[in-house]
Amino acid sequence: MRRKTHTKSSKAVRGRNSVDAEDTSHSVIEASTRTTRAIWFLSVVYHRLGSHLGVLGVKGKYFHVVLICRELVEVALQTAQAIRMSKYLPRLLLNRFYVSLLVVNCCSSVFVYSQWFWRDEARRRLVAIVCDCVLNLMTTIGVSLIIVLSYVDEYDTNNFDWRLLEDDEWVSQVLNEARVVMVMSWFDLITRAIFTLGLVATTTDMKALVRYAPARLNQVVNAVGPNIILTRNFVQRKTEAKISPGTPSKARTHSEYKGTGLNTRCSRLVLQGVHYAFAAWGVVIFALHVHAAMQTPLYECTPKVYPMAGALPSCYTVSFDCDGMGFSGSRGEVKLGWDRFDRSTAVKLRILHCRSLEVPDIFQDFGILQEFVIYNSTIVDWGDAAAITNTHHPQLRQMTVARVNMTGGTLPLGFQSIDFPVNMIQMNFCETNLETLPDDLDAKWPAGSVVCLENSNLATVPLPLIRSQPYYLSVAGNPITELPPELFEGNIGYIFVGNTQVNELPGSVIPTTIATLDVTNTNISFFPSWIDAPVEAFLGQYPMLVAGGSAYCSDLEQITTGTSSEFRSSFQPEHSALLMNASQTNWEMLVQAVDCSPPLSSAQFSLASFDATYGLGDGNTGGSKST
Repeated sequence: MRRKTHTKSSKAVRGRNSVDAEDTSHSVIEASTRTTRAIWFLSVVYHRLGSHLGVLGVKGKYFHVVLICRELVEVALQTAQAIRMSKYLPRLLLNRFYVSLLVVNCCSSVFVYSQWFWRDEARRRLVAIVCDCVLNLMTTIGVSLIIVLSYVDEYDTNNFDWRLLEDDEWVSQVLNEARVVMVMSWFDLITRAIFTLGLVATTTDMKALVRYAPARLNQVVNAVGPNIILTRNFVQRKTEAKISPGTPSKARTHSEYKGTGLNTRCSRLVLQGVHYAFAAWGVVIFALHVHAAMQTPLYECTPKVYPMAGALPSCYTVSFDCDGMGFSGSRGEVKLGWDRFDRSTAVKLRILHCRSLEVPDIFQDFGILQEFVIYNSTIVDWGDAAAITNTHHPQLRQMTVARVNMTGGTLPLGFQSIDFPVNMIQMNFCETNLETLPDDLDAKWPAGSVVCLENSNLATVPLPLIRSQPYYLSVAGNPITELPPELFEGNIGYIFVGNTQVNELPGSVIPTTIATLDVTNTNISFFPSWIDAPVEAFLGQYPMLVAGGSAYCSDLEQITTGTSSEFRSSFQPEHSALLMNASQTNWEMLVQAVDCSPPLSSAQFSLASFDATYGLGDGNTGGSKST
């Protein structure tokens, strides 16, 4: 009984396995069949659409419709590319070359359907496709390649001239041309993809025409059957041969379009009209380019470009010189000047020589601004609506206000936004009439930046400025008589208080890690004991104290030359044991700790270079605090 039961169960298992195997086999066969059908379907679709005799093929009966649709898209995008190039590229010759290709491509249809090609439809199609291919090639690769190759000689990893980076004209041209070479937006990416697909399509069509075109007959056929077309072409040539040279032109009207395969006169007229429309558009493009080339580039823009079709010029650097343009700087004048260029392309903005500057709200349109300068001007009004903000100027990194008067000696609201740019790393105020700073400045300006408030009218170091904790702070050249201890207790690593009226450093300060303290040209004759810790931290690396021209360095020079044996300030317990030790054994340490060389300038900000670059040349600094 057990054997029978075991035998039956084994048979049942084998039966189930057999059924499972058959099901699996059927599933595999069905999957294979579906795959085969899908491949067959795709091949049929490709043959009907993509083959050279298909709907989209170069020898298909819908060739002209497909070509017109394709050229409509390409010419529209190529026109946009020509306008974009005229907006960004200062190379007039390159713009002319591209526009010439576009005009030739637009007029090519009228040319190839002239009597020169009227007996050979295959050659017509080949010439039209070649013109389209050349322009696609230039748009896809040619323009970018020409721009890149022009900089090959300047690419040198060992001996590159870094001074070029300070040349606004060179840098602006490089970066403007980079916008044409690089993909800058989704629209730009889609446009380049369309041009690339068009290049592939035209090269494929040319290969098909050349491969299948015998020398003796026109071989362009319709999908409905080659014999019919060949017969029509043969009859057409026989009929045309019977027309004598003296036959009126009306008898041959549109004869050059009869070889297109279009059966009705209306369809041939439509095709001819479209070709003439393309040619007319080419003439319009040429006229727009000539008109743009005859215009004078904007005075304030760098690089100098010649935008066509009413496009606003791209300005990498804007030098808004009120004196050069005959403006005083009123809100209306500034708005009029800024409306003449594309503000969204400006990376550097310089406002120069404005007697009464009123900043309009459109200042917030400078979306990619990185550097901002006001020089030799008087700020009459800069309201909160036109303020510098992180929302509108997220890339702004450097701001310079030099030789500028501000209303009431206070900071304009334009510099006080609660949404101040977080990437601002350097703020320079030099030769201004600035007297005070707002109490909540530390809640607005970013920490860890470089701040220079030099040669202004500050009577003390503002506590809000100290609380903002800049990494580098210079208040040199201000009429400051006393330094608050908070200045040395935070995280400010570099402190410059030279050319002030300070007589001493605060006596009671919590030990800090100051990297550099500049007291050049001051009356400081001694140092407190808390300075020993930061001095010892940098011994052997560099002098932590810079005191050239100070009373202390004057005493030190007399001591080292033997004229005197001690500092003018007698030693006190709260004085520095390192710096106030005049013994000869301590001289080497003093030389390592204190730099007493004459200062090179009265401020950290290089005002002399600004004067040399942007000055009027007649000594007129009407916006400085001296006026």
